[in-house]
Amino acid sequence: MPALVLAIIIFSLCGGTALAAVPGGADSAGGAADGSAGMTAVTAAGSLDMPGEEGSQAPEDGGAAAGDASPAAESSPAEVTDSGDEGAGPAADEDGESATTAQITPDSPQAPDRDNDGNSELAVLYDYGNSNTALWLFEPSATGYNAPQGAWTSGAGNWDWNRAKVTTSDYNGDGKSELAVLYDYGNANTGLWLFDPTPAGYAAPRLVWSSGRGNWDWNRSRMTTSDYNADNRTEIAVLYDYGNSTTGLWLFDPSLTGYNAPRGVWSSGRGNWDATRSKLVASDYNGDGATEMAILYDYDNSTSALWLMDPSVSGYNAPRGVWSSGRGNWSWPRSKLAMSDLNGDGKSEIAVLYNYDNANTGLWLFDPGATGYNAPRAVWSSGRGNWEWFRSRLVASDFNGDGKSEIGIFYNYGNSTTGLWLMDPSGSSYSAPRGVWSSGRGNWDWDRTKVPQATNFKVRSWSMGVEWIDINLSNQTLMAMGRQMFELEERYFISTTGALMTTLIASGAAGSPTPTGNFHVYGMNMYTDMSGPGYYAPDVPFVLWFYGDYSIHGTYWHNSFGAPRSHGCVNLPTPNAEWLFYRAHIGMPVIVHY
Repeated sequence: MPALVLAIIIFSLCGGTALAAVPGGADSAGGAADGSAGMTAVTAAGSLDMPGEEGSQAPEDGGAAAGDASPAAESSPAEVTDSGDEGAGPAADEDGESATTAQITPDSPQAPDRDNDGNSELAVLYDYGNSNTALWLFEPSATGYNAPQGAWTSGAGNWDWNRAKVTTSDYNGDGKSELAVLYDYGNANTGLWLFDPTPAGYAAPRLVWSSGRGNWDWNRSRMTTSDYNADNRTEIAVLYDYGNSTTGLWLFDPSLTGYNAPRGVWSSGRGNWDATRSKLVASDYNGDGATEMAILYDYDNSTSALWLMDPSVSGYNAPRGVWSSGRGNWSWPRSKLAMSDLNGDGKSEIAVLYNYDNANTGLWLFDPGATGYNAPRAVWSSGRGNWEWFRSRLVASDFNGDGKSEIGIFYNYGNSTTGLWLMDPSGSSYSAPRGVWSSGRGNWDWDRTKVPQATNFKVRSWSMGVEWIDINLSNQTLMAMGRQMFELEERYFISTTGALMTTLIASGAAGSPTPTGNFHVYGMNMYTDMSGPGYYAPDVPFVLWFYGDYSIHGTYWHNSFGAPRSHGCVNLPTPNAEWLFYRAHIGMPVIVHY
């Protein structure tokens, strides 16, 4: 089954925290934090062109190499059996067999949640060779996961698994996860495809964006999902490598039917950030529903640092350092990352599977703190000879929908034998892994398996709807106000009132100010022409009329928000205007004030 499963201010990372038992070797290495590992960052987004060449070209079809041929019948990767390996850990011997074996029940963890029941499935993109790729789903069971079921196959010659990068998404905020695939056509031509959820699994993928030839190099892209504005509609975030230690962050914003073309929200500037030293994961340390971008960065000499990019009104701020291991204490190449929520409080931990060699693996957690993350702590160790790190593929899941993340690991026994293991949350830690599924010998090739980066957003939270619109002319912001429900534990709900969406605006300039007062939406146009003395703007999108000729609307003719400049209307970035339009109604209150 295929696996789906930054104007530059230079500053050095502060001394960090000296850890008593931070990974360094097979035993903890300690050591004082090394404050000399300087990293440069940026305070504002640089001007970015589409990666590849100047400007962005109109999308073009990627070509037949990724056609949406109807799925052909495909069996599971050989026969799936119910027997497998369980014990202290999976350590495989030379023949690929486990040192300890026992019967296990076929159950397993999640990444996406295609049916919005709070229980996450595990999705896997599997490679059959000959550009034939399939999508398999592990459905949650009472104790873990059932054996995988085939959900889609491309057919030979239609989809090259090696050209696909996968993540989960939810562009329309319905709580049902799509699978987003960034696909490489070669010649710096990249496409974005979506697998839409269906009652029985996933529909065949559909193309929602193409870069056009020469505009986007897939090999330079690191991908995850995000929700910077906490509207429950996920963006797709891509860390892009320009070479020469120059890195940019791009966002694909959700649209009505998928995703808009990407926009640059941050650039490091030349020589300031090496993308090849970055491991990216989405996080939410403060539980506000707006995700940060967390990056584990490699300084060499077993020195690593954790950086956070905080969400802003329109994307992400420049990264800030929140932890440094100090020299000799943490080896970046030995780290595999996932986001988790150990206790179901909506604040995400960062889980790291760490390699000590000699088939000795540990699990470490970065716990959320007041302003970022605390120094990591060890929560599990396999012991020498019990668990091979390089045979492990990590994913966060929530098979029982309690809001507490399990750590799922696909383990490679060799000889096309793969097992699924779960580490269950237990108080302030994780329990030792337990086996929940085994493919049996010759049935599942771990090397042909891709799982999406699980982000584990608050899938059990939802908006009760926008109730009024607040426009502050002093700070040039618009807030869509309403209530949001959160299910923190099973059958335990809380309701909060606040901003469901906040965006910068451009209100009326000095000669044509926006009126203040209490108004109501009295008219709505998806598109309309606007004109006045000295201007004509056709097809202005997502228009909400609130007083005479004054309206709130999207803006395609400028991208300068945060200062007055309009003829009196309230200009919004078009994606935010679209979001608001489809949640507004005639009679909705609009309050405009200083």
